[in-house]
Order: sequence, then structure tokens, then C-alpha cells
Amino acid sequence: MSKELLNRSFSARLCLRVRPSPPNIRPKTRRKIIARTSLNSSEYSTTTPTNPPKPLGWSSSPSEKKSSKPKSDISIALPSTSEKSSATQVLLGDLLSSKESTPPRSTTSSTLGSLSGSLSSRMASRGGPPAFASLNRTSSFAPVASLTPVIIPPHHLHIYSHKHNTHLTLTTPKRQPLISVSTGNIGFRKSKRGEYDAAYQLAGWVFRTIQDRGLVAEIQKLEVVFRGFGKGRDAVVKALTGVEGRSIRGRVIRVTDASRLKFGGCRSRAPRRL
Repeated sequence: MSKELLNRSFSARLCLRVRPSPPNIRPKTRRKIIARTSLNSSEYSTTTPTNPPKPLGWSSSPSEKKSSKPKSDISIALPSTSEKSSATQVLLGDLLSSKESTPPRSTTSSTLGSLSGSLSSRMASRGGPPAFASLNRTSSFAPVASLTPVIIPPHHLHIYSHKHNTHLTLTTPKRQPLISVSTGNIGFRKSKRGEYDAAYQLAGWVFRTIQDRGLVAEIQKLEVVFRGFGKGRDAVVKALTGVEGRSIRGRVIRVTDASRLKFGGCRSRAPRRL
């Protein structure tokens, strides 16, 4: 009994170890297995066959080729070699004739140049500008003027007047002084320098100096800048609007007041009591 039990247990162990093959193999594994079996099979040998199978419609002899072609009711007539050569000769003749008929570039440029010359001469006879510089391709056209307006900066006439004196300064657009004088430079002394008459004569002297030095042509625009509230302020305005300032009066484009005003700041001086 003990031997039979041992044999049964041993056989049971063997049955457990041996796994049964799966009932359904996946398609990928099937393909691989088939490929392996086909390579090992004798049907696909590495040696080339002596008489390989011929494809359909193939024949070795021309008679067989003719017989293998499918028959059709439509017949196509191909041109012969002589007809092809004649057609090519006709095409070449047409191309050569077209090249001979087209005028050269030099004649075209000459005609354009003559047209431009006639137009420019007509415009010049009428008193206008020339129509075109030249219409030749090789000619260099004149540079076209920019359409943006040219902004000319103005000169500045600074008028600084207080109760003791009056100062006039003419500067360039870059703020470089051209004329800088005061009432003391024309002969006024002490308290007379702050009077109305002194400032009027000073403005007339400055306007005459501008005209004598030829600065009127240089000054295209003028900006008048006032500073202070002395007697000379009204005197210079009177001279500028009068006969003395007729040479530069038309060039004034702007009048500016640059007086210094105090917002708070230091305490003012006590007014004088008499």
C-alpha cells in the first residue's frame, strides 16, 4: 500500500509540473510559428530554381508576345520618323522667324530715350520742369525729394527787462549768442538805464545791427522771449511793431513769456516807504 501511495503522489506531482498547451494561440504567435516552420521546410530552398515559373502574359518568342497582347477594336496611328523630322523643322523655322521679327533692345532703348528727350524739351519750352531724366535702363535716375516737411528751428530774441536795466540777446537755434547788449552799452548811465526811452533806443539799435550784418537772410523764423515786467518790456514791443522793426517783424512766429514766478519760496522784500 505504501508503494502505491508513493507512486500516486509522484504521478500527481508530475501532472502539476507539466503545463497543458493553450487551446487558442494568438495570431502573432501563429505567424511566427508558421514562418519558422516554412523556413525549415524543404519547399523554400536557398538555391535558385533552374526553371522559375513564368509570370502571366510573358512569352519568349515574338510570336508568343503578339498572341499574348489583348486585342482591342481601337487602332492608334503613330507618326513615322519622316513626319516627326518635318514637324521639328517647321517648329525651328517658326522660332527663327519670330527671333528675327523682334527688334533688339538697343533700338527700344533708343526710342525711349528719344521720347524722353522730346518730352523734356517740350516742358522746358513751356517753362516747366523736365518730364523725365532718362528712360534708358542703364541711366541713373535723379534722387526723389522727400515729401516730409523740413522743420526749420527758429532764432530767439530774449528781452530781459527789470526796473534798473533792459538786456537784449539774439541767439541761433542752437542757443549761441549773436548779439548781446544792454542800455549801458549805448551810453546810458545810472538811473537812466531803467527808463522807457533807453529801452526803445536799445531795441532800434539792435534791429539796425541785424540788418547791417546781413542776418535778416539767415533768420527765417524768430521767436521773441520776454522776461520781467520792467519799463523796457513795452518799449521793445513798441519798437518791434514800429518802423524800426519792419525788417524782422514778419519773421516772428512765436511770442513767449519766460518770467520767473514764485510759488511760495523766500519771503519778499518789504516795500519801500517814502
